[in-house]
Amino acid sequence: MTDASHKSQGILAGLLAGAFWGLSFLIPRMLSGVHPIEVATGRFAWFGLISLATLFFQKKLTRRSPLFTHAKSAIIFSLSGYSLYYSLLVLAIQFTGIPISSLIIGLLPVTISLVSGDRVARPKLFRSALGVIVVGLAILNFEVFDPHLLEKFPHPFWGMIISLVCLVLWSVFAVLNSRFVKRHADVHLAEWTSVLGVYSGLTMLVIFLFVRSDDSDFSWKLIGLTGILGIFSTFIATRLWNYASRVLPASLCAQLIVSETVFALLYGFIYEWQWPTAVQWTSMILLISGVCIAIQAFRVKQNG
Repeated sequence: MTDASHKSQGILAGLLAGAFWGLSFLIPRMLSGVHPIEVATGRFAWFGLISLATLFFQKKLTRRSPLFTHAKSAIIFSLSGYSLYYSLLVLAIQFTGIPISSLIIGLLPVTISLVSGDRVARPKLFRSALGVIVVGLAILNFEVFDPHLLEKFPHPFWGMIISLVCLVLWSVFAVLNSRFVKRHADVHLAEWTSVLGVYSGLTMLVIFLFVRSDDSDFSWKLIGLTGILGIFSTFIATRLWNYASRVLPASLCAQLIVSETVFALLYGFIYEWQWPTAVQWTSMILLISGVCIAIQAFRVKQNG
């Protein structure tokens, strides 16, 4: 398989990961009234159990397994990319609402690109792509932003600070995990996904024990829907993302995260059975255009 084929498959994998991640916005809406930390716990419990079962049945639980040989990296990545990140994001949304938090987290394509330091074939075109994406996100959030929004939440300032912490955490995770899977070609991507799953489940359990409420109630609906999150939005999405991270530059992977926002919007429209507004259509077109421009920016010009 040629390098171009690997890159094409990597782009597709990154976009599909975003499609599965989009469910992480829809399902919590379907579980309105359930404490967000319980949704997070259910999600990563499924991720951890499936990952542990996969390692067991594939007989990967040996001393040479990355579960033990790369435990330090796996714990750091599981916290920064999964359990701690998601728990803090839930807290930020409670403190300052979805629009502001989503706008800050939506800057991931920019921050990951800055942190990664990847070389781009056409940097001016790439900067244009980042600009288009930022404008698309700004338009999307402007439509739902209420001038008096901050007055409706108890700790808006701390919510913004926590959102910024989440932005840093996932940016660092994306870059370091990308470097890890590129550097350790001997580590099978499917096995690394399971390793991250095991440690994400364990670290989420610790977080839950510290912040759980006394009236926690894990209903069958919660278990079933968080199962969808754990299997599709986490286990499968992580496998896809790890593949994209191995074959693509981190800066290009960052642009593919935009597909999460687009699919989250589409799922919401279908669930609410409503047609997107002109502003929402404009935002989605800009986001998709930004990703397409970014992909072109990484392609070297052919002479002749």
